[in-house]
Amino acid sequence: MLAAVAAAASVAIGLGVLCGWAFDISVLRSGVPGLTATHPWSAVLLIVCGLAVMSAAYGSQSGHYLAQGCAFVALFVAGQALAQNAVGLDLGIERWLFAEALARERPQDAGVSRISEIAALIFVLGAVALLLSRARSRALQNAFVTAATIGLLLAASVSVGFLFDLRAIHGSTLYEHLSLPRSLGQTAAAFGILCLGPDLGWMQLLSGSSPAPRELRSLAIGVITLPLALAIILQLGFRGGLYESEVR
Repeated sequence: MLAAVAAAASVAIGLGVLCGWAFDISVLRSGVPGLTATHPWSAVLLIVCGLAVMSAAYGSQSGHYLAQGCAFVALFVAGQALAQNAVGLDLGIERWLFAEALARERPQDAGVSRISEIAALIFVLGAVALLLSRARSRALQNAFVTAATIGLLLAASVSVGFLFDLRAIHGSTLYEHLSLPRSLGQTAAAFGILCLGPDLGWMQLLSGSSPAPRELRSLAIGVITLPLALAIILQLGFRGGLYESEVR
C-alpha cells in the first residue's frame, strides 16, 4: 500500500512537471518561483520509476517484468547523463524533449540544460535497487537496501535543505541546481522502492506488526510529518513575501 502511494506521488509530480514544460507554467516546473526548473528527462524518469514501483508492488509475474523493463530504461537514461557529466560530454540527448522551452529558460539556470549529477546518481541508485527488489541471496538483498537507502537520503537531503533553508547545502557544488519537484519525487520513489522489501534492513523496524514498529510509526507522524509540514508553510510564506526576513 505504501509503495503504491509513494509511486503514485512520483508519477503525479513527473506528470505535473511535463505539463509545466508543455503549457509554460513555471510553478509546475520549479515548484517555487526562483528555483531551478526540473529537467524534462527528470520528470520522465520520475514517471518511469513510479510505474516500476507500482508494477513491482502489484506482485504478479507480468508486473515484475514491467518493473524490470522500467528499471533498465531508468538505468540507461540516468547512466548516460551521469557519464556525460563525469567526462564533460554533451551528446544533446537531454534536449530531445522541449528543446525550445529549454532554450528560453533563464540563462542563469545553467543546470536546466542537462540532468544534474546528483539527480542522475539518485536515479541510477533507484534503478539498481529496482533490479534487485526480488533478489533471493542475502548479499543482493543487502545491496538492494543499501542502494535504495542512499538514494532516499540523497533525495531527502535536497528537500530538507530547501525546507529548512540550510545554506551549507544550498552552497554545495553537489546541490547547486536545486529542483524541488524532482527531489520530492525522487524521495517518494526511493521510499516506495524501500517499501517493496518491508522485511529487509531497517524497514523491519517500521513495517512489523509487533508493538515496537507500531509505536515507531505513530511517532513518525509527529516527529517527521508535522515539522516538515510547518517548514513547507514557512518557506512558502517567506518566498511569497508574507513574512519579513528577520523572522528567519
